[in-house]
Amino acid sequence: MWDELLLEAGLNEREVRSIMILGSRPKMKASELAKELNTTRLDAYNSLSRLQEMGIVTATADRPMLFSSLRINEAMEHIIQSRKQQLDRLVEGFEELSKGITETDASYEKQRRDIDDPRFAVLKERSHIYNRLQKMANDAEERLILLLGQFGILHLCRSPDALEAVNTAAVRGVVVQIITHLDGRTLRFFDQLEKSIDVRHSDELDSLGFVQDQAEVIQYLNIEDNPVGRGKEDAALIIESGPFSQAHLHLIDAIWEGAVPLATARARFTENQINDPLRLTIGEGSFLKNVSVALGFDGQLPEEDTPFDPEAFFRRWPRGERSPQPPHGRKAVQPQGAGH
Repeated sequence: MWDELLLEAGLNEREVRSIMILGSRPKMKASELAKELNTTRLDAYNSLSRLQEMGIVTATADRPMLFSSLRINEAMEHIIQSRKQQLDRLVEGFEELSKGITETDASYEKQRRDIDDPRFAVLKERSHIYNRLQKMANDAEERLILLLGQFGILHLCRSPDALEAVNTAAVRGVVVQIITHLDGRTLRFFDQLEKSIDVRHSDELDSLGFVQDQAEVIQYLNIEDNPVGRGKEDAALIIESGPFSQAHLHLIDAIWEGAVPLATARARFTENQINDPLRLTIGEGSFLKNVSVALGFDGQLPEEDTPFDPEAFFRRWPRGERSPQPPHGRKAVQPQGAGH
């Protein structure tokens, strides 16, 4: 949708609506536009003034002035071209200034991280959060953990720079681990990850966040309800603290041990099979005692050799009755309580 693209470009809703109205109905007075926007004439003038500065809206020299706008596709093209020129100037200026950076200046960031005082900040919008993830992946030296919840893999793959940084970190030897809550609709996106990245599924974890080494944590505070949206409402807390990172890692390690490898969990969706490891709880007390009671063993060992008979596990005899006679040479084991 054109309006979504213009909002993404940094315009507010009133400015977007002004472009759409003036693009189809040129030469409107500010008062007429204000009525269409259901706002005051002053607010309409403010929107028109900013759009004029951007070169999207023009006005006549008449009194009262009549305003016209580029068509919506022309306006979008104009904004893109302006941003490209602005970016080119930024890159050129940055490269020029970077020539004078000394080694002392370059080590400032490392010195800042070595300070014990914890620091935090709030990041808003998904694009800014994943830009920070890209930096974390580039700075990672030993370990990088991604908690992606149910749809985080989709967001990661829609942020190509962050995805490339994560894959590159894995290639250069960083241990990259991902805990996710698998969804059949997002399985194919995991194929875009580097083969050495270890992915596991957990039903117990649906939160999103990232951890880099023992230095930095990103914890999501809010996420947009629409999983395929642009993440304008996403918000996350970034914490630079060694002790906090270590505590977070202990929790993640506990969840990791109980999580299921991706290849095993994938069978749920591709083969309709649950191949997860079977976990049984015998109960409290002595394991030997519980097994002895279950097998009807009274603790008395037979005088003669009684080879193990697997079929004995499946026999059920009423209490007080003797079992069928065993094959020649074997002594029958009496059910518990029999013969008393």
